[in-house]
Amino acid sequence: MAEGLSHSIIVSLHENKLSGLQPHASTPSTTHQQFLDDTLLMGLPSIKEVASFLSIQLDFSVASGTSINPLKSKLFFFNTLLPIYKSITKLTPIPISSLPSTYLVVPLTDMPLSWAT
Repeated sequence: MAEGLSHSIIVSLHENKLSGLQPHASTPSTTHQQFLDDTLLMGLPSIKEVASFLSIQLDFSVASGTSINPLKSKLFFFNTLLPIYKSITKLTPIPISSLPSTYLVVPLTDMPLSWAT
């Protein structure tokens, strides 16, 4: 099922329904990362991007019989204008979070990590 979801996201990217994140002009856009049954979605903070991800999620839910658990999901915003932030939060039941946070016990932060030796 994860491969089907990934394929749908990639097709939407190629059809310009998604932009994803492109850290540098010479690198391809990143739209998602998958690990076991978790999927990390990445995109521009826009109504179009969120609507596309929601459409993909709906199609996936119908096809697979599964759905996103909002209690196990988080939505992060970075450098997003307040009107766009407010519009996006009205579209999705996923709770807003901020850094620092954790994912699979790994800290997510905007600060460099220091590792003890």
